Order: sequence, then structure tokens, then C-alpha cells
Amino acid sequence: MFRFTNVLAAFALTVGVASGAQAASYSFSTADSPIYVIDPNNPSPADANQGWWSNGYGGSNDNPNAVAGDTTNYLYRNFFTFDLSGLSLGANEKIVSASLSGFTHSVEVAGGPYETYALYDVSTDAATLNFKSGVNLAIYEDLGTGDSYGSRNFFTTDSYKDFSMNLNEFAFEDILAAQGDFFSIGGALLTLDNSGFREWVFGFSGDFPFKLNVETQISAVPLPAAFPLYGAGLAVMGFLGWRKRKKAAV
Repeated sequence: MFRFTNVLAAFALTVGVASGAQAASYSFSTADSPIYVIDPNNPSPADANQGWWSNGYGGSNDNPNAVAGDTTNYLYRNFFTFDLSGLSLGANEKIVSASLSGFTHSVEVAGGPYETYALYDVSTDAATLNFKSGVNLAIYEDLGTGDSYGSRNFFTTDSYKDFSMNLNEFAFEDILAAQGDFFSIGGALLTLDNSGFREWVFGFSGDFPFKLNVETQISAVPLPAAFPLYGAGLAVMGFLGWRKRKKAAV
């Protein structure tokens, strides 16, 4: 009976070590490592790696507003860039969740009860994307096309509140590929109705930074590597059994 129960105990111990995992959390802000600093002698929150590109209105590098939508005259798509130089995942570490978070500021709705805002991958390099001067239709298109990272409905009642949007596995893959470098996310409204009324999210967001939050899981020991531990556990249990039998014999 001793041998059987202790073999089970050793197995449970080693399998528990093998399958055990721990979580790690990472947070990145658009305020980290600004790509363009307007005044090197006076850095400010306006240097954040965020902003918008329009289909007809020229932007400027001193405007960190991240509005997306329709101001009745022009259409806007926004972007957020994060410095992932501090992200270096190990071989046994994988992303299990990621999100974009921040403060909504102004939400305007037209033609329905809400506006649907979607996030996309960005192919424009971070330096070009963050040089927010003039009009560039290619960048504007890039911010609302490609692989979608997820979407969310925003109501007017969401104005001036904290928000969070979950990112999907397409985002996980691109975050992994971008670790050690800059990673950008584009955003666009899917429900624009061109009604002539204002409809947007993150209006007047100013220099309020946005965050990328990443959760990972680290496997403590790959299962194949557990077998030597299992053998060691059996040896320890066998030794303890031998001592118990020897003591009983005496």
C-alpha cells in the first residue's frame, strides 16, 4: 500500500511541477519613447505617439488628438504606437490576452444608437506614421484596412469614461513579431453614415495617453522535462519506504 500511494504522490508532485504556469503582465503607453519631440528643450505630453490622419484635412506634429470619425467636413482615422523594446518573451511564454485602454473623452453618435469602432493592423512604419504633417491618403487608408484586431460599440453615455478593448489573436501575432521594436494600431469607425452630423470617438482627446496591456503565461517546465523529476520523486519515495521497513524490522 505504501508503494502505490507514494508512487501516486510522486507522480502528482512532478506532473504538478511540469504543468504549473505563471502569468506576467506588461503595460505600454503612447507617452513612452516619443518618436518626435516638438521642442527638445521642453518635452511635453503632446509628444505622445498617437494621433490621426484625415482624408482631406492636414495634420500637424504638435496635435496628439486621437479622434476617429466624421466632423461633418472631413473623415478621420486614428493610430496608437507603442515602444515594445522592453518586451522579450521567452520560449515558453505566450500571449493569452491583450487590450487597448484609455479615456474616451467625447463620443458623438449619428444615425443609430451607437458607433462601431474597429482596430486594425498597420503596415506604415512608425516613423512615417507619427510624422503627422499634411495629408496622406495612403496612411489614412492603411489605418482602416487589413486584419482587424477587434471592434467595440461606443454609445454617447460612454463619453468621458475609462474604456478597454480586447484584442484578438491577429494582434497577438503582430505583437510577438514587433517585440523589441515599435508596434502600431490603427482605428476607424465602421458606422459612418455621412448624414452631415458629427459622429466620432475620442474627440478632443488631446494629449491623454493610451495604453497597450499584454498578459502572458509562462510554462514552468515543459512536460517532457518532467520525467527526470518523476524518476527522482520515485527514488525519494522508495528510500523513505526502505527506511520505514527497516525501522519496523528492528
